[in-house]
Amino acid sequence: MLACEKIRYQTLNHAGLALRAIRARTGGRSTRLPVGIHWCSQCVGWHLTSKRVKLPRWVRSVRTTRLVS
Repeated sequence: MLACEKIRYQTLNHAGLALRAIRARTGGRSTRLPVGIHWCSQCVGWHLTSKRVKLPRWVRSVRTTRLVS
């Protein structure tokens, strides 16, 4: 398993919580905010991204809108 330079989140839920915290803290004032979450096969973890991405079908089947707050 190779390491990335990005912050790695162990679960989709942890990445979602971090994404919400960043959005709440910045209030949308930055132009380069994370807007999504993507899977990284290099480090086998989740990362935040400022690019719009389409999650893989197996992830979309999980209800990502029901992340624990």
